[in-house]
Amino acid sequence: MPIHWAAFTLAFQLCTDPIERVTKAASAQNINIATPKIGETVVIAAKEIPTSTWWRNFSI
Repeated sequence: MPIHWAAFTLAFQLCTDPIERVTKAASAQNINIATPKIGETVVIAAKEIPTSTWWRNFSI
């Protein structure tokens, strides 16, 4: 599960760049990753994890 992205600016890239890169790489390797909204609780042992692309609905 990627952490510390889109919460604050650390570089000159778009804040969505890290999550776009990691979801693309995960998809290419057929790996599921959790993409919870900022502040969303995630239960590690849960059968289902949040996988929506919620950040694409925001204007940055």
